[in-house]
Amino acid sequence: LPQRLTPPMGFSVWEVVEMGRFPKRGDAKRDRQVIQKALESMELLSFASRSAEKLSGGEQQRLFLAQLIAQEPSLFLLDEPFSQLDLKHCQSLKKLFLKWKKEGKTILFSTHELEHLQICDQVILMGKNFFKVGDQNILSSENLRKLFSLSLYICLRPNFFSIEYREER
Repeated sequence: LPQRLTPPMGFSVWEVVEMGRFPKRGDAKRDRQVIQKALESMELLSFASRSAEKLSGGEQQRLFLAQLIAQEPSLFLLDEPFSQLDLKHCQSLKKLFLKWKKEGKTILFSTHELEHLQICDQVILMGKNFFKVGDQNILSSENLRKLFSLSLYICLRPNFFSIEYREER
């Protein structure tokens, strides 16, 4: 899923999510159930008949996530999936990622918002002349200082993640 998509003109929310089902079309009843479940997972079912182009930025992001979910993939490749989402929907998406992980699905996503990394088993830090792979332990102040050229202090504990910026003296 790219970082930003624009809904096609003249289609309802339901129809845009249904487009994601095209590669797997089969039994019409099952297709409707999958589309409904995808819309529910992104809290968009009540918007099903609304014009997709009239959705807010965050709603559009959830629309395209629902379209992807309707494909029932085992691998999710997402560029900035939390962009434009409010806090409530960021938390919902994190819970959904953890559910997929338990189901054996793979989720690979890019982010500039380090707090989203708390749900990750593996992390890749990439920047100009910097590359590091590992578990959450690579999210050290030293590595983030190298990556961002900033003094960042990390507090990483189970169910808690914080970053503090401090001016160098």
